[in-house]
Amino acid sequence: MQASAVVERFRDTPHWDYAQSLLDEERPEGLLEAEFSGALERLRDKMRGERWDSLVAKMETQGLNAAEKAEYQGLMAERLSR
Repeated sequence: MQASAVVERFRDTPHWDYAQSLLDEERPEGLLEAEFSGALERLRDKMRGERWDSLVAKMETQGLNAAEKAEYQGLMAERLSR
């Protein structure tokens, strides 16, 4: 995804000016894309961690349904492969 396309997603949000300023700065080729990719990966990791915590808490109190068990196992496999 091009940096301009990522920045465009912030149009009409409070973050538009900041996102636009990122395109205006002088940066080596590919650096902006790498920064966004890194930020997105950190967000995904955070979301997976929060989901893991949620599933563990539910497993301990209510138990998990079949879909949640499969999701839990997938997240566990990801954790073990790191």
